[in-house]
Amino acid sequence: MINNLSLLAEAPPAPTLTPPTLSVTEGQSVSLQCSAPVPCPSVPPALTWSSVPGPIEETLQQQQDGTFVKVSTLTFTAAPSHHDRDISCSAAYNRGSDSVPQVSAPLRPSVTYQPRNTAVSLRCSSDANPAAEQYRWYKADGGAQTLIGNSSVIDIKVSENVSHIFCEAQNELGIGRSVVTQLNEHSSARILPSSSCTGDSSQMSCVCEAEGNPSPQMHWRFSGISTNISITNEALNDMSVRSVITVKEPQWRDPVSLVCHSSNTRGSDTQTFTVPAFQRRGPPTNTRVTVSPSGPVAEHTDVTLTCSSEANPAVELYSWYKDDGGAHALIVNSSFAVLNIKASKDTTAFFCQSQNDLGTDVSAVTRLNVQYQPQSTTVSVTPRGPVDEHSNVTVTCSSEANPAVQHYRWYKADGGALSLIGNSAVLNFRASKDSSQIFCEALNDVGTDRSTVTQLLINYRPRNTRVTVRPQTSVREHSHVSLTCSSDASPAVQHYRWYKDDGGALTVIGNSAVLTMNASKDTTAVFCEAQNDLGTDNSTVTRLDVQYQPQSTTVSVTPRGPVDEHSNVTVTCSSEANPAVQHYRWYKADGGALSLIGNSAVLNFRASKDSSQIFCEALNDVGTDRSAVTQLLINYRPRNTRVTVQPQTSVREHSHVSLSCSSDASPAVQHYRWYKDDGGALTVIGNSAVLTMNASKDTTAVFCEAQNDLGTDNSTFIQLDVQYSPRNTTISRLSFGPVVENDDVTLTCSSDASPAARLYRWYKADAETDTHIRDSAVLTMKASKDTTQIFCEALNDLGTDRSAVTHLDVRYHPRNTRVTVSPSGPVLEHHIVTLECSSDANPVVQRYSWHHADGGTLIGNSALLKMNASKNIADIFCRAQNDLGTDDSSNIPLDVQCTYSFSV
Repeated sequence: MINNLSLLAEAPPAPTLTPPTLSVTEGQSVSLQCSAPVPCPSVPPALTWSSVPGPIEETLQQQQDGTFVKVSTLTFTAAPSHHDRDISCSAAYNRGSDSVPQVSAPLRPSVTYQPRNTAVSLRCSSDANPAAEQYRWYKADGGAQTLIGNSSVIDIKVSENVSHIFCEAQNELGIGRSVVTQLNEHSSARILPSSSCTGDSSQMSCVCEAEGNPSPQMHWRFSGISTNISITNEALNDMSVRSVITVKEPQWRDPVSLVCHSSNTRGSDTQTFTVPAFQRRGPPTNTRVTVSPSGPVAEHTDVTLTCSSEANPAVELYSWYKDDGGAHALIVNSSFAVLNIKASKDTTAFFCQSQNDLGTDVSAVTRLNVQYQPQSTTVSVTPRGPVDEHSNVTVTCSSEANPAVQHYRWYKADGGALSLIGNSAVLNFRASKDSSQIFCEALNDVGTDRSTVTQLLINYRPRNTRVTVRPQTSVREHSHVSLTCSSDASPAVQHYRWYKDDGGALTVIGNSAVLTMNASKDTTAVFCEAQNDLGTDNSTVTRLDVQYQPQSTTVSVTPRGPVDEHSNVTVTCSSEANPAVQHYRWYKADGGALSLIGNSAVLNFRASKDSSQIFCEALNDVGTDRSAVTQLLINYRPRNTRVTVQPQTSVREHSHVSLSCSSDASPAVQHYRWYKDDGGALTVIGNSAVLTMNASKDTTAVFCEAQNDLGTDNSTFIQLDVQYSPRNTTISRLSFGPVVENDDVTLTCSSDASPAARLYRWYKADAETDTHIRDSAVLTMKASKDTTQIFCEALNDLGTDRSAVTHLDVRYHPRNTRVTVSPSGPVLEHHIVTLECSSDANPVVQRYSWHHADGGTLIGNSALLKMNASKNIADIFCRAQNDLGTDDSSNIPLDVQCTYSFSV
């Protein structure tokens, strides 16, 4: 059987189509047969039709030479759609897992048929005013009307479904209809698919229906039929005819043929009806079961059981039963004679029962030879129960199979690897823990089956003790770690112990098969111990890769102790980490601000007081850690010396002021000194960090000096804002010396005051009375001899101060020149009269002169004029003169009286 399948797979034979060519007329019944050889009856080929226009019937037939052929019969009625359409039959052979290509036999039928799908164009016209706006076409089916169009022209295909139509025209005034028009399409006579034969042994009728235009004529042809025949014809419509042939009590042994012939002037059509043989009525007899494929069948393959029986009337019901050792179980009741099943070793005995209206009949029991591979393969062990390692053990392999098991094989299952250890149904060997899992394999021609793995209970002390870790990769510190201790032991391990290995010192840390703990860098080396009644075994030491961020980060400084500024310093950053530190960073801590100053484990730099506070940062993939801030002891002289003042605002003179001197120095400042700056001259005024003094306007610029062993540093000058009332008020002029009357004079008042004087006032000093002139720091006025004594006054929020009186030397020509006479009053002629001329002048009068008023005759050149009074002297006046001009007095009339002497 296997050789035949192999040859078939190499050259599968093509199926045969009967007939090989096909020329038929529309409506004619067609039967095509596809035949393919069957090399292996248990696995027949699958026959497939590429186009299936009708029912298919398949049979397996045995030839005279003993070979088998599978036949598939396709029956259909020829139609125009079958014309020139490929119909092929394909055969596919199966040989298990191998795939064999399909082979096909093609056929292209030629079908003759009458014209069809003839189209007619119709126009609807109407006399209307206004013209028709709408047209409608209707199909008239008896009293029913069906709308089929909405235009004046319609194209339709003439058929029996559309044979009477009319049109309708409409304008705004109404509707008009045409008469019904009948469409006549001349067509050849055609027998319709509705034609068929029915009946039984009491009466058989064949109905033949045909259509055509003109209406066709019907004729029957037959032979070998009794005379109990009647034929009736009736018109179905103008183009369709039905003819019925009826045979009462038909009695013939073999099938007969009835031929219906339809014809008109356009053509003809013929259909042959094959009528089966009719028997006498009675219950079914000779009921029997045939099996396909015959002979042995493989389990789970398809098997077809066919129940056949001789019966009239025909069998109406088939019942299939399963015979289970005398107990009958109904499988199915069906009107079909065929039962398709899957072959099973559990169901091999069948019989069928056929039934018609007159009775039943039962077939004999048919037994299927279902072949199957070994099943339910089991292993039995002697002795039962646990055995000591190295003792004798016997194992037996049993299996159910058809055909019987031909070969046995024994295997040892070592994990996933299998080792062959025997080739008989019974195996004797020495018990070993390495052979504690075994199974057997049973083989026949159909297949193979394996038993389940049998675990031999062999007692031995623990061995291969091992630890598995979850997760298997490195773990973060403080994360959960699960360690599982497993060991190969029989009986099973009864006690587990976990140990931590601290450099040889062992500490018990657990007592179960699974140890769950938080990962710690202090617990990285562990192992477990497994124990049963026969002994103990230890695993190897498992080292956990516990990863943690840098810790205990420290800074070391070289050299140690204080260092001089600008000398070389080396700082080293150290940290404990897993994985090792990948990056280092150095920072300078300037108060709250951080400055990055390096990126390596070792940093070399020059000592500076600005980098005296530093720390390092260590980084790996897990995290970061920082060292504490390291204060470098750097010696340097004082710097950034500064003075703070309390109170910080302005102070009144003579109030207390506190000044503090501070400085950045290492070692700390040892001495402080305070200096007062008096216009470049420095005076020491204190020797402590804090100076307390009374505010004075004479001490406003001070600074301090800070000193240690390495040097000194001075603060900047502090200008104290000491406030006091105006003092040292003075008057200044743009030019000094005398000034000519009526010339402009500018005077400026200035004063020493803090805050500065906010107001200046000018006064004229008139003896005991002071007259206010104006308020301004600068006074511009016309020089006047009446205003020569002036002073100014300065004012601020703390008080006032006056300047000394300033005398202006105002120069002017003589004025108010006047004459005094002595003696005053009348004078006697010839007596001495003294005249004195005086005048107001600056500079003083340099020259006086006396003149007669009647012509200006000069009569004297001094301030005093002595003369003898005479009545002949007219009025006189004096003239005063200095560098700036002259001034004349008014005329002075002398009252000169004469003295008369009388003689007696």
